[in-house]
Order: sequence, then C-alpha cells, then structure tokens
Amino acid sequence: MFAGTLTRNAETAATAYSGMIHSTRFDIAIQLETRTKMSERSPDYDVTAVNKSGRKVRIGTAWNETGNTTGNPYISMQIDVGLGPFRVNAVQTKEARESMTGAFE
Repeated sequence: MFAGTLTRNAETAATAYSGMIHSTRFDIAIQLETRTKMSERSPDYDVTAVNKSGRKVRIGTAWNETGNTTGNPYISMQIDVGLGPFRVNAVQTKEARESMTGAFE
C-alpha cells in the first residue's frame, strides 16, 4: 500500500508536479518533469526522486489519464524504488476537482 500527494507547480516550471510518495518501506520526495512525447502512447512525465541535497534520480515515468467510468483525471505512474517495478495511480479528490487546484493524492 502506497500513499502520497502531488501538487501542480506554476505553468512555467520545468517540474510540472512535486510531492511525496511513501509506504512502510520508504518515504521519497518526487517530481514529475514534463517530457517530449514521441507518440500518443509515450509518457507525459519523467518521475524523479529528490534526496535531501537536491540530487535527482529518475525512478520512472507517468501518464495523464482519464477514468473510463467517471471521466475524472488521474496520473498513472510506473516507478521502481529498488523493490521492483510497480504502478501507482494519483487521483484528485472531489474538492481538488471542484477548486481546480491540480492537486492529486
């Protein structure tokens, strides 16, 4: 089980989102950096872990997605933090959708 938050950064920032992802085994600061799409299926973001000194390590990729039944936006991430690859979906709360803050959990 994983938990975390993502906050949308200013439109002009190279880092589109920043936040945290954590479980019982890790607690990592992450950034989603916009990347050039080579095709329709290419990832929208590179996911990087950021240590306390500011050094970045690429740990995965992420896509902007839309729920099939709800139509709500979410971010789907494929990441590897040394425990093997896994998928994490960041969804918006009802409050975040209504206020259009761009925050995900």
